[in-house]
Amino acid sequence: LVVVGLIINLCLGAVYSWSVFVNPLTDYFSQNLGQTVTANEVLLPYSVILAVFAITMALTGKYVETHGPRKITIVGCILTGLGWLFASRVSSLTMLSVMFGVIGGIGIGIAYGATVAVAARWFPDRRGLAVGLTVFGVGFSAFITANLAGFFIAAYGVMNTFRIFGIGSILFTVPLALPLTFPPPGWKPAGW
Repeated sequence: LVVVGLIINLCLGAVYSWSVFVNPLTDYFSQNLGQTVTANEVLLPYSVILAVFAITMALTGKYVETHGPRKITIVGCILTGLGWLFASRVSSLTMLSVMFGVIGGIGIGIAYGATVAVAARWFPDRRGLAVGLTVFGVGFSAFITANLAGFFIAAYGVMNTFRIFGIGSILFTVPLALPLTFPPPGWKPAGW
């Protein structure tokens, strides 16, 4: 379950590769849409997604308890993927901030919190290690996804890269969420 959470968070953490998107997005808005935007302005969707992700994670913990981690993670993973997919169709930075930042941020906040809760419940005797390994995926993600993003942007363009990340996110994370459950009431690790 920790490895599953790590891989899901590796996909969710693709948001941290945003710096690779900045120049291609600046060029796309300027050259394809005739909108003058700066690199600083293109950072707005990234700021929005981080803020929404943090707020959502804090607000949705109770739903993990009532609906279970599997359902909540699946919803979060689908929303994250939809955020990427919807971002591929935008025609303004405002819409990019809404589609990627708000929808994607809600998805990340929901799924991230659920994977952490699963790790903490199954490993109360090694909670720090289990949670640390689960969230390792988010931190390590940029190392992998930034390189993937750079490759896809060069090969297919920035908006198609959003589509690839969206489809890939859903295809990888939703099946991985299926085994996520909490231990039965009263469960304890052997010898603890």
